[in-house]
Amino acid sequence: MRGHLRGKQLDYTGRTGDAGEDPYILRPWRTEIEMTMPHERTRAVVQTHDFLLELSRDMSLPERIRRDANYLLRHYPSKEDVFLAGRIEEQAEKWPVGVLGPVFSSSLTFK
Repeated sequence: MRGHLRGKQLDYTGRTGDAGEDPYILRPWRTEIEMTMPHERTRAVVQTHDFLLELSRDMSLPERIRRDANYLLRHYPSKEDVFLAGRIEEQAEKWPVGVLGPVFSSSLTFK
């Protein structure tokens, strides 16, 4: 498990190779910043939709897997839904309300 604190990535696993260490001690030796940009999040959501669709249609998989994937797709945003949300959020940046940046992007690539 990992967490972020002031731009530093913290490792909660405690897996340093030392036996008997407390696995919940914070280990701030990892300092790279791993932010998810809106276009990356958009791409991941769109690709997950495609993956669920592929699972739901794969007749080599058990019926339960296909049924579960189909159920999840009923409540999962389509590519068009995600792009629309991205366009709305990008336009909202111009409005004088809201302090959060966009969650989604209107495209799969960085602008």
